[in-house]
Amino acid sequence: MGWRTWITATPSLLAFAGALGACAHGSPAETSGAAATADLESTLAPRVLSVSIRGNHFVDEDAIVDGLALAPHGFLKVTYARMDPLVLEIDSERIEWYYRKQGLFSARVVDVDVTTVEGGVRITFTVDEGEPTRIKTVDLRHVPDSLRGSERLAEILEGIREGQRFIHDSYLAAKDALGSWLIGEGYAHAEVKGQVLVARKDRLASVILDLDPGPQVRFGATKIVGLDGIPESTVRSRLAWERGQIFDPDLIATTRTRLFDVGHLKHIDIDIPHEGRPAVVDVTIHAEPDRRRELRLGLGVAADPVRFEIRGRAGYTLVGYLDPLLTLHFDARPAYTFLHSDVGEGGIGGEGVVSAEREDFWFPKLLATAEVGYRVSELEAYAVRGPRARLSLRRPILSYRLVTTLAYEVAVLGFFDIAPAITPEEAQAIGLISPYRIGTFQQSITYDHRDSALNPARGYYLELSLEEAGAFSGSLFDYVRGHAEARGYVPIGDSAVIAGRVRYARVASGELPITQRYFAGGATSHRGFGYRHLAPSLEKNGESVPFGGPALFLTTLEGRMKIATLFGNDLSAAVFTDGGDVPAAIGKLDLFHLHWAVGGGLRYETPVGPVRVDLGVRINRLGPGEPDPGNRYAFHLSLGQAF
Repeated sequence: MGWRTWITATPSLLAFAGALGACAHGSPAETSGAAATADLESTLAPRVLSVSIRGNHFVDEDAIVDGLALAPHGFLKVTYARMDPLVLEIDSERIEWYYRKQGLFSARVVDVDVTTVEGGVRITFTVDEGEPTRIKTVDLRHVPDSLRGSERLAEILEGIREGQRFIHDSYLAAKDALGSWLIGEGYAHAEVKGQVLVARKDRLASVILDLDPGPQVRFGATKIVGLDGIPESTVRSRLAWERGQIFDPDLIATTRTRLFDVGHLKHIDIDIPHEGRPAVVDVTIHAEPDRRRELRLGLGVAADPVRFEIRGRAGYTLVGYLDPLLTLHFDARPAYTFLHSDVGEGGIGGEGVVSAEREDFWFPKLLATAEVGYRVSELEAYAVRGPRARLSLRRPILSYRLVTTLAYEVAVLGFFDIAPAITPEEAQAIGLISPYRIGTFQQSITYDHRDSALNPARGYYLELSLEEAGAFSGSLFDYVRGHAEARGYVPIGDSAVIAGRVRYARVASGELPITQRYFAGGATSHRGFGYRHLAPSLEKNGESVPFGGPALFLTTLEGRMKIATLFGNDLSAAVFTDGGDVPAAIGKLDLFHLHWAVGGGLRYETPVGPVRVDLGVRINRLGPGEPDPGNRYAFHLSLGQAF
């Protein structure tokens, strides 16, 4: 191979050369910064602008180049290495080593071309891959009789079948997967040893995988230590296994998740003994109580065609205060809302809330919550303010995925800044009355089978809820309403998700008061409309004031696909279609004549959820008499997925 030689100056040598230059040509103050930078650049080796591979057929070029020190790295901000003959030689060895891992043991770098171009150099490695080494035999030893013929076993060995090209990473992956598979089948002490015999001359590899499963293990006694005041029943009621059950590592992980969800434990360790490889393992759970004092501060924005809102948050949490299972929250959530001039003036709003949560209230897994708050909200037709209080009981039943909630809520509200288009008579007719008192009993049941509540990619979610109000609940209004919703998520490969949602809600008896009426539109609803603008409205003097309806239907289909990685986080694109309606009367809901919109957007992953930008375009029902007539486009900026 022919090499081009480059002289690379060390920082100390450059500094010394700079000092000599200063003595010869004047003081540093007489030399411009630009000139000094140019002189420094001229003494450095040239930048490597690109690295490419020639002669590769079995191996992808990008997979090779990504592991080379001289290759440029980065997406928006690209980092360039400086040409260095020693590093060039090491990169050649890296290429050959990478090929060995791919089963191409005779591959060699046969030439390196370094071409000088404007601004630096371009490097091309030419490789002679040779013929690949193929797997001659796979010898799998000591498989438990009960597991022979397992479909999972066949899946694990798929990457190292006889006749395939030997790839070292595939061999290691199969070896690790065999160990995990045995442990998952109850062989908690399983070990897998492996060996690969390579005949380089014949280009053949023999793979030997020796399984040492040990006994199939069962759970024994469970010992819990370190609780320091937290009832032992809090931990035992959340164990996912029973004594005598066959060992399953998923049950260990499920228990750990349940205990962390309590919110009053930290540093949870679940240990099983391996010494002597016992057939019955006694589990020890080490748990340390959490006595956290937590301050949270936040700032956010939300935007759509109707409003732009700046939101703040200041919260203080006391965990384990007065009682090991008690949590106190103090939250202030101020907001300033800018409404479109056709809607209103906007103003200061927000809410302050004080709440207390008690885990294992009365009996295990029952969460009791009490909260009081005061809110001020700027809406399209009016502004509202007043105190509220809520009591709720929440508990999983049968499965932690199935959760029931019972609640009572009461609010005393006052209305102000009522839209000029609403006369006093109309305000009385639609329920804008003061004082306004509403008390409700609420029941809900949910089944959550999603892989993530924040950013789901697979699974489904179901919800049913009822709400009743009347004199029995301390309410001035008498009604019953219900809600049903289903969401589903289907992954397509590793980078795409198809998501769907259907929601239906309606009053079952009585008449809904103004604060309980249904609205659609916005970033988490129908994205063809601004916030709450898909709803029946009062039309007067060219002004449209939405006041809600007695029913709601909404359906959404969305496709999400990862398109890039920026600064270590995923950037995804989405396309969607939203359909729905909020009729003026129950009988006017026509599922074959919904408001439809199509659109797309971007999502950027952050530690607190995806930042989302969507643009919805309405495709029907744009004329007079329809909600938001003539407004075809809606832009939305928010945090979190639409559903």
